[in-house]
Amino acid sequence: MNKLEKFILTILAVLLVSAQPVCGQSKKETKAYNKALKNGTVESLNLFIGKFPQSVYVPTVEHMIDSIHFSTVNQEDILSCLEFMGTYPNSSYVQGLEQKVFEMALGQRYNQNASLSSYKLLSDFEDFEYLGNRYYRYTFVNYDRKGMDNPIGKECEYVVNMLDRRNGVIHVSMFSGKVIENEKGYMLEGDYVDDVSAGQYALPEALYLLNVLKETDFLLPIAVGDVMTDQAIGWWNKNNPANTKRLKFGILPKESSIVEMFGKQGEYESSGGYKVAFFDIRGYTVVAAYQKKEDQYMLVWAEPVCKDTKRDPFINTIYFENTNSLVLYYYKGRTTYKVRVNMANKTIAR
Repeated sequence: MNKLEKFILTILAVLLVSAQPVCGQSKKETKAYNKALKNGTVESLNLFIGKFPQSVYVPTVEHMIDSIHFSTVNQEDILSCLEFMGTYPNSSYVQGLEQKVFEMALGQRYNQNASLSSYKLLSDFEDFEYLGNRYYRYTFVNYDRKGMDNPIGKECEYVVNMLDRRNGVIHVSMFSGKVIENEKGYMLEGDYVDDVSAGQYALPEALYLLNVLKETDFLLPIAVGDVMTDQAIGWWNKNNPANTKRLKFGILPKESSIVEMFGKQGEYESSGGYKVAFFDIRGYTVVAAYQKKEDQYMLVWAEPVCKDTKRDPFINTIYFENTNSLVLYYYKGRTTYKVRVNMANKTIAR
């Protein structure tokens, strides 16, 4: 046992002992001291010092505060003591913070998407050795609490951390993506935010954390083609608001998974130099077209896949009504209707 560990154990032992009145100290001061001692948080101890700065208990309280900077009690206490330093998210010092304060505070967690304002600890706080040094390892997920009763499609960030016991530096790596469900259950599909696999100067800790992420079975790295598809659908939705009268077609990279899926379709509608098909991909029903003259693929239409075909509208078929007019033929319950897209001037008639 080293000196630091002996110091910590000594201080922890002190924390378990209630103070007895000291000669010259008022009952109010002693009562406040015992209350701060019982709470055992930096907040309560600092509150005592603020009220009684000249108290003979102050040196003892300051030692207790120092001990909290180093001691670990349980996973919630440990997590609540981590505060990341402003513009240096990979470094930290240990500071006593209540769990609620930690959750509500801005900038206290390593995250990429600031809208993900909630977190949940997913692992125990593990004490382990790596390359001859001692570390604490833990993982948590950043998420948006709203709508998590139906997590499919919601953005999340899965974060793994190593706290160096020698200096308090925290090494962090993250996997960012969206929740999906497949035959294996719920998965997080996305990408490694801190993918340093190609970095020849990467720290050993960073490589270790990246390997931890890659061995996590519910993390599903997204293919480049799917990334392009998600971006294309996102662009289309942004540029074609509901009830618009003129569409903007998105040009698709040939590496996009929409283009790949387009090539696998058995049936196409052709007219006016266009070859068109519709299919489901990445949670959307899309209408894609190949323009022969320009040798390019375009995203003509995109809408979320229908979840209830008995009540909600969905595209049943498409066909050309004339040279340029593409008809999207919808079923909605027992009724049908048409949406016409002019491929030449990109107008839409509902």
